Amino acid sequence: MRSLLVLTAFVFPLLGTATLGQVTTGAPEATGEAQPGGLIELQISCMIREHPSEAITYVGGVLPDGTRWRKLRTGVIADLIAGTHSFFTFVNDVRAFVEIKESGGTVHIATKPDHVIANNLTELPDCPDIEE
Repeated sequence: MRSLLVLTAFVFPLLGTATLGQVTTGAPEATGEAQPGGLIELQISCMIREHPSEAITYVGGVLPDGTRWRKLRTGVIADLIAGTHSFFTFVNDVRAFVEIKESGGTVHIATKPDHVIANNLTELPDCPDIEE
């Protein structure tokens, strides 16, 4: 597995935080389990937005045990700020970590650019319904 560490820090005055990220290629490791230091890493494999031109509302994926999960964008942002979770996508054989971005006063999530696709979240399929 090849790894490229992206050392650019993004500071968001609106949120009062900074994030660092990493883009790697090759198959992802197991997800949904606590990593060293207690960080839970989740692969995002689907998303939901009301309209193609609107911000993503939900993201989701599948845990190693087969359980589907879904989380509001605001929940992902809160987890990233709190440092409890790390999220990534695996598109076109490239693992790209999710970060917080701010544009026009709106806070949203996107993947770190992987030199192939600017935001891998937009390439994901819609999440299936989850029985509540």
